[in-house]
Amino acid sequence: MRLAFERTGVAYAGRSAVRGVDLAIAAGEFVALVGANGSGKSSLVKAAAGVTAHEGAIRFAAGSRKAARLAYMPQEAARPPALTALETVLLGRLKRLGFCVADADLAVAEATMTGSASSTSPTG
Repeated sequence: MRLAFERTGVAYAGRSAVRGVDLAIAAGEFVALVGANGSGKSSLVKAAAGVTAHEGAIRFAAGSRKAARLAYMPQEAARPPALTALETVLLGRLKRLGFCVADADLAVAEATMTGSASSTSPTG
């Protein structure tokens, strides 16, 4: 998946949290957002996930949002403290999981954790 931000901005109650972000992330590339508290890191991720309004453009792959390929887990989400790392990663696929976790879901979660996720389809 390719992700591009074009002149992306986020504001809350008229106050700018993020302004004019231009960034392209290639498929398989790992990127870290680093900055002080309140600098807009979470706001940019929320905009990409479609959970907060934004200005400018955010493009996935060939120009359309691929919601089925994007998982977002907010940092303030309440979750049981007894989850393993694998179970926490699987929460990103919660919308598509049934009562049992399929082998394909386990494979995607494990590939994500080992850094080989670009070779595994997250929708499979």
